[in-house]
Amino acid sequence: MTEHASDLEPLFARFVEEHVLHGRVLAAADLCGARADLVAPLERLIARYRSITSALDGDSEPLARGASAGDSLPQFDGFQTIERLGAGGMGEVFKLRDLTLDRIVAGKVIRRDPGAPATIAEFLREARSMALFADRRIVRIFEFRPDADPPVIIMEHVDGFELGRIGPSLEFAQRARVLIDICGALEHAHALGLQHRDLKPSNIMLDAQLSPRILDFGLSSGHPYRGHLKGTLYYVAPEQLDPAQPIDRRTDVYALGVVLYELLCGRSPYAGSTDEAVISAIREGQPRLPVEIDPRVPEPLQAVALKAMERDPLQRYQSALDLAADLQRYLDGRPVHARPTVYASTLGARVAPHLQQVGEWLRLRLIYPHEAERLRSAYRALDAREDDWIVESRALSYSQIALYLGAFLLVCGSLFYFAAHRWYDAVRGVVRPLLVLGLPFAGLNAAAHLLYRREHKAVAVAFLLAAVGLLPLLLVILFHETGLLVVAPDTPGQLFQDGSISNRQLQVTTLVACLWCGTLALRTRTGALSTVCALLVLCFGLSVLTDLGLRS
Repeated sequence: MTEHASDLEPLFARFVEEHVLHGRVLAAADLCGARADLVAPLERLIARYRSITSALDGDSEPLARGASAGDSLPQFDGFQTIERLGAGGMGEVFKLRDLTLDRIVAGKVIRRDPGAPATIAEFLREARSMALFADRRIVRIFEFRPDADPPVIIMEHVDGFELGRIGPSLEFAQRARVLIDICGALEHAHALGLQHRDLKPSNIMLDAQLSPRILDFGLSSGHPYRGHLKGTLYYVAPEQLDPAQPIDRRTDVYALGVVLYELLCGRSPYAGSTDEAVISAIREGQPRLPVEIDPRVPEPLQAVALKAMERDPLQRYQSALDLAADLQRYLDGRPVHARPTVYASTLGARVAPHLQQVGEWLRLRLIYPHEAERLRSAYRALDAREDDWIVESRALSYSQIALYLGAFLLVCGSLFYFAAHRWYDAVRGVVRPLLVLGLPFAGLNAAAHLLYRREHKAVAVAFLLAAVGLLPLLLVILFHETGLLVVAPDTPGQLFQDGSISNRQLQVTTLVACLWCGTLALRTRTGALSTVCALLVLCFGLSVLTDLGLRS
């Protein structure tokens, strides 16, 4: 067989591809064609391959091929039951042929064994949840028959394989693309107020184009205090183990992190001989680094998985879209934003023994005190090192520098324009202020929105900060030129007694700027805009207090 190895390899690869992607078992003679001398060695290869896959699949193979001889397949009006595909926590899935439309569909029925937890109400809830979606990445539901025996959900049949079976054979970039698609589907579900709450590789199918399809919405819900202590243990988030904590979309983000972790290194992040041991490990939140298990794992993907799996929901990605954005950064060759807390805790745990050794060396007089301090300083520098985003910000492109500089010069020019109006009375009317300040304000906001959508968030926030800086200047000039809310000089109780800006003008100006900045801060969730908003709130409060005699 060795002498024909180069000829056998493409033939065997074609057999495996057809078997894995399409479920077809090609005959060795058909593959070899005129090369009759290759039929026997190829058959031996195929037999060895099938024996290995059967051993690896274990008891799952009968579920993939149909029910055992002793089981009777359920029958439904208008459908021919072909085979049993598998079983989940709530029901069994069968492959059906629609006799009316001559198409292959899947039918999910409540499990008939006495220990099955599902009820008709839960089954109906799953059917309604799936019926909400019109998304190619979520399996479509065609019909629900509650009066059938047994009740059945007729749904789309996905001709593919579970993510857990085919995922390890994909390239790392392909695994990231699959997760991005799944994130998009979950964001759709979250926008409808539903969380899946039972995401795992066996509930995600991949078709021949590696497009994912999400299955099994049996535990889906939008209620924050229902559904605790349910789901598959290895994929539940810490808050699902505590009925006092609310469940939200970040629970699905956590499960996605576990799925990505398994795709990267081929094992669960938390293991234990008992369920209690697994639960304890989940609550502790200190998984092994995937790169320790498989050195080939790209560090950016490792960081993304660990960030999604943060024990504290506030430390995770706050949405599936945020997770997808970081995965896209990896695919684009850009640094990811993820910096999981497990990095710091793992580093701290591993640095501590070294610091103890330094102390021991000093006690034994193996090193001098200044040498010990130098070593300790090096380790302390690790704890105080800068985050990746700071390092990244030092390598701005020329276009980014130009954008930042342009926004800065625009704000400076606006301040000069305001000074010309305020002290030199060189600005009159409202047309020129609207042109000089109003148009840049609108342009900055429009440009920031476009940049934010294209994931240039740092530049977009800089533009928004510049726009927020222009807004109060524009409003003050407009108030003065229109005579709106103007007071006479030396009016009692005014913060500015020369009458240049009345209390009411100041209150309206700071309130409008505060509302606009607060809206932008909520949309972008950035600390810079939140800080400016807090300062504007403070200014508004001071302007209100002036009416209560603050100046006196």
